[in-house]
Amino acid sequence: MSSHAARSRAAGAALALAAALALSACSAEDRPALPDISIPSFDLPSGEELKSFVADARNQVEEVAGDVTSAAKALEGLSGKARGSAEDALGTVQGAVGQVQDALDAAKDGKKDAEEKLASAGGTLQDARQKVDEALAALGTSTDDATQRARAELTELRAELDRLGDEVARP
Repeated sequence: MSSHAARSRAAGAALALAAALALSACSAEDRPALPDISIPSFDLPSGEELKSFVADARNQVEEVAGDVTSAAKALEGLSGKARGSAEDALGTVQGAVGQVQDALDAAKDGKKDAEEKLASAGGTLQDARQKVDEALAALGTSTDDATQRARAELTELRAELDRLGDEVARP
């Protein structure tokens, strides 16, 4: 080994030792704190409680699906950005509803990944609520009949999404 390589290794070792000593000299409160990360989790109920949970959530899914149909009809009088935003929101809601249905099927069948699927569906529902909020904002303050119908339908859909989110998070 050349003397240059030996000096480089010695310098590196000394630097590492100095860093280790400096860190070990810090008290616990001087050390930078790592952020707390909490991952929401829950356990699915079993037996009759599981059947009730699945039935209640399925009823709420049907309510949301009906509201999507009503909202889609109400969009017929809209045009431009407001209509595009609302159609995008309805597509997102339909995807979220499908994901919730898959999670409920997994829960009913007692599959091991049901809890994970329900947690994921909850996140997708949150995205859908945000899209509906954006669609409502895109309607602006217009008071024409088509906009008012669309606003009423989207507002009802938003409320149903909240209720479905509460159902999915209930276990």
